[in-house]
Amino acid sequence: MRWLPDSGHATWWRIAGVSAALLGAALLAVRFGIIGQEWNLGNAFMLVLLAVVVSLVVAAAGWFGAKWIWLLSTIGFVSGIVFMAVKSQDTSGWGDLVGFITFMFLSAAGFVLGILVELIAWASRKFGSTHT
Repeated sequence: MRWLPDSGHATWWRIAGVSAALLGAALLAVRFGIIGQEWNLGNAFMLVLLAVVVSLVVAAAGWFGAKWIWLLSTIGFVSGIVFMAVKSQDTSGWGDLVGFITFMFLSAAGFVLGILVELIAWASRKFGSTHT
C-alpha cells in the first residue's frame, strides 16, 4: 500500500484529524438529520468524541505501520455509517439503536479483520520462504 504514508510519518495525524471530522460529521448527520432525532448537545458531544477516539486509535495503528488495520477499519466505518443511515430512517422505537449497534459492530469487525490481516502478513514475512 504505497499510497499510504510510511510508519512514523506525521501525515498519519493529519489523516486522524480528517477522519475524525468526517466521521463525526457523518454520525451527526445520520443521528440528527436522517433519523431526525431532536438536537441534544450531550449526544452530539459523545458522537464527536467517539469519532475522535476511534480515528486516533486507527491512525495510531497506521503510524505504527499497521496499514491494514487503518484500511479495513475505515472500510468498517464507512459501511457502518451507510448501514446505519439506510436502516435507521423511518423507524420507530429501537430502530435507531439497532442502527448504531450495527455501526459499532461493523467498525469493530473492520478493526478485528485488520488485525488478522496484519498477523497473516507478519507471519508470511517471518515464516515465509526466503528463496533468493
